[in-house]
Amino acid sequence: MGGRGRGGRGRPGRTRRLVVAGSPADRTPYEVLGVDPAAGTATLRAAYRRLLRVTHPDTGGEAHLFHAVQDAWALVGDPADRASYDRGRGGVGATDEPLGPDDG
Repeated sequence: MGGRGRGGRGRPGRTRRLVVAGSPADRTPYEVLGVDPAAGTATLRAAYRRLLRVTHPDTGGEAHLFHAVQDAWALVGDPADRASYDRGRGGVGATDEPLGPDDG
């Protein structure tokens, strides 16, 4: 018979699930979006759009993950917001070393 040969409705062959290690609240926006902090704007946008489709509740995703993706994008989606996040929250070029007594 013709057709797709996979049967059912929706998007055939879509069985991948988003794997989230830890709470989205414990992760950086870059970790939520699954990109390197040095990723370019186009890469960041592509990851965001892909994750919106994967996590959207109407396509079988989980609402809390969908909201985590939106929250991550709000922090780093705009170049000015991203620069502010990177400066203040430990993005590109940040260190994991704890602050010393003279550091603040």
